[in-house]
Amino acid sequence: MKKSHYIVSLVLNIVIVLCGLWALLDTVIGIYPGGTKMGLSVFEFFTEDSNILLIIAALLMIISDIGALASKKPICRFVAGLKFVATVAELLTFLVVVCYLAPTMGWANMIGWPRMVFVHVVNPILAFVSFAIFEHEPVWNKKPLKALYPLIFVFIYGITMAILVAKAVGGIKDPYGFIDVTSHPWYFIAEWWGGIIVGTYLVGLLVLLLRGKLTKVPATEAVSDEKKEEPKEEKSAPVEEKKAEEKPAEKPAEKPAVKKAETKPVEEKKEEEPQVIEDSDDDEAAEEAKEEADEKAAQTADPNNYMNRPRVYHISKQESGQWQVKLATGQKAIKLFSTQEEAINYAKGLVKTQGGSIRVHSLKGKMRKE
Repeated sequence: MKKSHYIVSLVLNIVIVLCGLWALLDTVIGIYPGGTKMGLSVFEFFTEDSNILLIIAALLMIISDIGALASKKPICRFVAGLKFVATVAELLTFLVVVCYLAPTMGWANMIGWPRMVFVHVVNPILAFVSFAIFEHEPVWNKKPLKALYPLIFVFIYGITMAILVAKAVGGIKDPYGFIDVTSHPWYFIAEWWGGIIVGTYLVGLLVLLLRGKLTKVPATEAVSDEKKEEPKEEKSAPVEEKKAEEKPAEKPAEKPAVKKAETKPVEEKKEEEPQVIEDSDDDEAAEEAKEEADEKAAQTADPNNYMNRPRVYHISKQESGQWQVKLATGQKAIKLFSTQEEAINYAKGLVKTQGGSIRVHSLKGKMRKE
């Protein structure tokens, strides 16, 4: 995820927390003159409970955004999932208010100052914008399955309230008219809750689909930004030489020898697998085209492990007279050498430590495989 997205997400979540806390405090203790003071009865309403859940999710997302900006750590899946559940709960409240409550009970009552406008309009919109546009990490597959997550919160609220109302705990009454199982027939309750369950699932699915469209992130793409940028950083031969020299330094010098001794049968198989073939120019061109097509197919089939797969190192002579070592699809050389033998030895070292194979091109356009 881009640094700018973390910053925007951080700002939006801070605004969500401030708006949510203002509305919650005004509802509980009445901080605004003329506001409604409800005390602990605030927990009886789905709107207020979803607002509290969104405040918690936004606070966790603020911490995650700060951590991502400071140490480039990815957003925790739990935090992203909690923000998704809270966003759907807020949007469910928004849709009920806009489509039913406001037209029947008055727009001023449903979206008025000092708190209704925040819990019914502002925070639902901010939650959707932040989650669907700027918080597209981590990438989620299986959207129809993930859309079931918001139902967990709906069931917790519905079952808890049904028990408290039925047992008359603390004098709690049915806040919506369809929760009390002792006063209403089952078909009436099933009709309301059936609609709420289906509506919650559809809203969750729509949010995930819009998130994928707005962020333009394919559902199967999970390759990190660092892996994507590695080929682009190979701007010049001197920079590539430094990279090539740093790779062997990261591994102990004795590791190839130990690996040779421990996996001698495997290395013997590797030496038997390659075939030395003298191809004509036409054959080599066809094989190059096939190899490029295989590379693209591998990248499309498994983008997660594409950069970690064994690579093919090509050795060929440049017009300058130097011998270059480069990847099969690389546009720039990894390292340059004065002789072909030095280039081959260097490529063998890469194959021993990182896996892969070598193709050596002759001056006449032919090549041999190793």
